[in-house]
Amino acid sequence: MNIDELTGLSEAELQNRANACLKALETESAQEKEHHAEAQFYLAEIERRRQRADRAEAFWLQGLRPQSAARACGLRPRRAV
Repeated sequence: MNIDELTGLSEAELQNRANACLKALETESAQEKEHHAEAQFYLAEIERRRQRADRAEAFWLQGLRPQSAARACGLRPRRAV
């Protein structure tokens, strides 16, 4: 997996990958313990995305325009429809 693939995954897809890695831990071999680290990676990505969204919301609530808040948090502003 590369960074482009990772950023394209939805939260549900990240959770599914984390669950698959954690399920593999049931047998606890040395190789499968690596799955635990991989699961943590996916879970950390979910948390990073949530924190970024929370920061954008906090900026917006402080009176900044939503697009400015999005850019400040590294998000792509949504286009008006």
